[in-house]
Amino acid sequence: MSDERAESLVNRCHAHWQAALTGNVIKKSAKPRASIQIFNPDATDKAIEALGDIKDDRKAGGDRALENARMNDGFRSVPDTLKACAQLEKAKTQFENLIEPIDRLQVDLALAGAMPPEEFRITPMLLLGDPGIGKTFLAMQLAQALGVGMEKISAGGAQGGFQFTGSHSSWTGSRPGSLFVLLAESKFATPVVVIDEVDKIRDSQYPVLPVLLDLFEPNTSARFKDEFFGMEFDASRIIFVLTANSLDGVPLPLLSRVETFNIPRPEPEQRLRIIKREAEQLRSKTKYQIELDECTSQALATRTDLDLRKTTRLIRESFTRAMQSGDGIARLLVPKPVGRQPIGFCS
Repeated sequence: MSDERAESLVNRCHAHWQAALTGNVIKKSAKPRASIQIFNPDATDKAIEALGDIKDDRKAGGDRALENARMNDGFRSVPDTLKACAQLEKAKTQFENLIEPIDRLQVDLALAGAMPPEEFRITPMLLLGDPGIGKTFLAMQLAQALGVGMEKISAGGAQGGFQFTGSHSSWTGSRPGSLFVLLAESKFATPVVVIDEVDKIRDSQYPVLPVLLDLFEPNTSARFKDEFFGMEFDASRIIFVLTANSLDGVPLPLLSRVETFNIPRPEPEQRLRIIKREAEQLRSKTKYQIELDECTSQALATRTDLDLRKTTRLIRESFTRAMQSGDGIARLLVPKPVGRQPIGFCS
């Protein structure tokens, strides 16, 4: 044994002996979080080279998106699913009308977390119900629980499928697709994408359905192509949440690839908790300790005909009026119902 080797062994033994005496433990380096290659570095380099030949006014931020795609050699992490399930459990206490889809998400997340990273998949879900009942809220809660980004895309939008795929760089007004940019900017392979109003999918000027069908199949979404860069990337771990007001207009091929949940309107008890939580958030953000009038809060809670967006606006308006006038109590101005007069009045 050489003197250098012997000295190295002695030093290592001394370090372990000293650690034992002091109660310290020599720990191994932390295992890196499981990750998946989303962007191929060679393909990214070729896209960067090709982008250099495009006029600056047509690059549409593509150079930045490609630089982001190169981050971590194109690898993106898989989130902590156990932590996400615990966070979603808390959301059940706020939105009882979303318990069924939350339960489904928790099952999918638990199973995905037990599998190798490359097998991570969450079944796309369709949330069916009236506007303003919390459908987008669920997607926001999911993204927050996972610690990932969220993108909202209108299925009936004027750009149609180009929102997902991007458009060829030779076209006027061309730009990269939303999915490429979202994954490029993210540290995770599993951002949440809300596809809103899929019952209006046929209103789009450009076809959306073929793009969505490709995205919902693991084999094709793993080689999804962004037309702006002419480059394939792996979009197969994106979590898709679709919304619709009714099944009328939702194409059957799409329905066969998603799990559908009927979302009921929130009951008065739930609405009252939402009202109080919104007021609490306003107090926290503005530092104004303004309370909501109890009677008008109860009256607003019973108005299940008003969607949650309208309800939130009414709370914010009343809070602002009280803040400007110096009042400590905000009295909600509840609009008169259309049709029959409700039972009970606030004096």
